[in-house]
Amino acid sequence: MGGGLDRQIRVGLIAVGLVIAGVVAFSQRNDVGLDDVSPGQCVQDPGDEPLNDVEKIDCGQPHDMEVFAVVNIATGENEPWPGEGEVEDRSLDACLDRVETYIGQNFWDSPYDVTGISPVREGWDDGLHSTICLLINVDGRPLIGSLDVNS
Repeated sequence: MGGGLDRQIRVGLIAVGLVIAGVVAFSQRNDVGLDDVSPGQCVQDPGDEPLNDVEKIDCGQPHDMEVFAVVNIATGENEPWPGEGEVEDRSLDACLDRVETYIGQNFWDSPYDVTGISPVREGWDDGLHSTICLLINVDGRPLIGSLDVNS
């Protein structure tokens, strides 16, 4: 993976329950359900709480994260819960496999980190098997503009 490995890389996954009862609606927010998130969308950091939507924002405005992939990590249609560690490993592998195509450069030498939103057991048992792969700035500053080299 090259010389950039000696740099501290923070790669994390946010657990998603998708089982919260009662969602608060915000009239000034542009929330999008996790099942409607797609690559190229820019979003604000949802925090660490279980969630079922994220705040979408125009990529031309400062934003926390950009969706670069949505990947089904199940190995079969009726796969039982593989465990939190396995879900995190599959999610990380899936995201890292796709990031360089999206940003058009070596990820390890880039100014970006990868994070993601992955299913927790309750969501998995309800058929939610996708991980949402997200890019953030390694220094924590907001992103401005799309990182998709293909757009």
